[in-house]
Amino acid sequence: MKNGTLNLAAMKSGQRGKIAEMDLNHPSCQRMMAMGFLIGVPVEFLRVAPMGDPIAIRLGSQVLSLRRAEAAAITIVCQEVV
Repeated sequence: MKNGTLNLAAMKSGQRGKIAEMDLNHPSCQRMMAMGFLIGVPVEFLRVAPMGDPIAIRLGSQVLSLRRAEAAAITIVCQEVV
């Protein structure tokens, strides 16, 4: 893990950042890109389902649900909380 980055699945509620990179070999990569998961797009981790999967993400102005296994393929540059 690079300094200030983590994968989307490791984020906590309320954390924000921008998409830095994606695993293009992940089976769901094309579908995620079609949903708007693109490099540079701001994301916010909203909440986790009661059993721990899926997770809710704010991507721009939309709220999406994503499996943790899919979210692990997305690397985020975290924003500093001020």
